[in-house]
Amino acid sequence: MGYYYTHIFVFLFLLLSSCNQPNYKKEAIELNNKGSQFFLQNKKDSALIYFTLATEKNPQYQIAIQNKVNALISLQQYEQALVAIADLLRIQAYAEIFTIKGMLLDKLNKSDEANKAYKEGIKKFEDRIVHTSEAEKSMIMLKISELYFLMGDTTKAKTILLEDKIKAQNLGTVDSILKNLNNKARYIDVILNKVS
Repeated sequence: MGYYYTHIFVFLFLLLSSCNQPNYKKEAIELNNKGSQFFLQNKKDSALIYFTLATEKNPQYQIAIQNKVNALISLQQYEQALVAIADLLRIQAYAEIFTIKGMLLDKLNKSDEANKAYKEGIKKFEDRIVHTSEAEKSMIMLKISELYFLMGDTTKAKTILLEDKIKAQNLGTVDSILKNLNNKARYIDVILNKVS
């Protein structure tokens, strides 16, 4: 299950390390922080209110928008989460967000749109892998295999996983993905439930 937690935390905090942090309004930061406190206390409705207020104060505040997405997912408000994801994509289209977007679309039985999101995620990961260290390539390949799995190409996913297994930093991660190759719906539920 370590992969699931890693996946969500990367999703939650990717923006902290991967983009230039503009100077956000102090009030927006305080609202976001208050929302984070409520989220950690499992008061998701209250958290959502504060994340929304933070994004209204600073529409470009990526961390607050990401937190809003996570709160919406935890409340199973998938349509609204997709709207917030669209806001994120306008600011910075990073690979991980396409994975979550596709999963939400799958939950809403929009498999054609989901597959488009997964394909875009694969392209973004492939672009990233060119500019990354050898140590990080293994984790990116795991993410690419995950996207093939989500698109229904379990053969390609398994091939990538088995080829990269020796290099993987977390062999348990590879094994857990391999065990779930025949149950896409369960896999999506596990990932999305980890947000809450």
